[in-house]
Amino acid sequence: MVHLREITYFLAIAEEGSLSKAAGRLFITQPTLSHFLSKLEEDVGIQLFHRRNNRGLELTEAGQIYYNGAKKVSAIWKASQRDLENCKEAAAHYIRCGTGGADQITHKLVRCLPALQARYPGTEIRSISTTPAEIHRQLLAGELDLGYSAYQEQAPLLTYLPLITSEVDLVLPKGHPLAGYSFQIPGNEELRIPLSMAGQQPFALIVEGSVLRQVEDAYFDAVGFHPSVLAVYTFPPAIKEYLLHSGLAGLCPRHQHFDGMARIALSPPMYYTCGLYYRNDIKLKSPVKYLITLLQEYPVDYDL
Repeated sequence: MVHLREITYFLAIAEEGSLSKAAGRLFITQPTLSHFLSKLEEDVGIQLFHRRNNRGLELTEAGQIYYNGAKKVSAIWKASQRDLENCKEAAAHYIRCGTGGADQITHKLVRCLPALQARYPGTEIRSISTTPAEIHRQLLAGELDLGYSAYQEQAPLLTYLPLITSEVDLVLPKGHPLAGYSFQIPGNEELRIPLSMAGQQPFALIVEGSVLRQVEDAYFDAVGFHPSVLAVYTFPPAIKEYLLHSGLAGLCPRHQHFDGMARIALSPPMYYTCGLYYRNDIKLKSPVKYLITLLQEYPVDYDL
């Protein structure tokens, strides 16, 4: 019975035409390979190589027949190995999810993973943290399966599933003169004020280019308000430091909870939306559909 290792050894000898070269290719010793060849010819009962002192080893007619068969067996084996790897790759399905960079989103994906793998073993989530604009680009280019972030503008080729739509409040230190309008004070639950009442109060606003800043700028244009911007921050939690220690005003989605500040509802209201989105012209794979279901069922009080 011929084993795959013996076929590999034979092919190396035939293709190199030298025991020493074949041994080097196979990372074994020359005596081991010489013993193998003698044993092989003994087993098949016919000489497979001519020993040429100055030209190394050459296949005999029988050796050529054996070589042709060995090549076919090797090709079939390699093809089966490739098919097996492809099968393993298909079993380990990757969901490529673009996120807006918030730790809460990554946390939610991690918390949903056990349930996802229970139904679809081997499935993994590859989280790519980038800007919403880049998520949109990669989705449209077919480089992502799913997007999860805040968004404002909507592309026609994408389907959007809002998970949370939050009002954006005017936020001030509790000692500020306008703090008395806070809806957190009993009796003020339905109270709203126009942003113009903030007058020339200096503001701390999130950096330009972010979705929240786009929402804010669109709102400013709509109501004709031009804030005096004294500070710019990158991450929403940083607004607390500007408001509490610098006495600045700010705008903050209601679902982001910061103690020690007064929140005031605006008239008209300003809204900020976070959710899932994906290509609507491509059929979603079952694991992606199930992940969407899991994320939709996740408690909304732990979102962006």
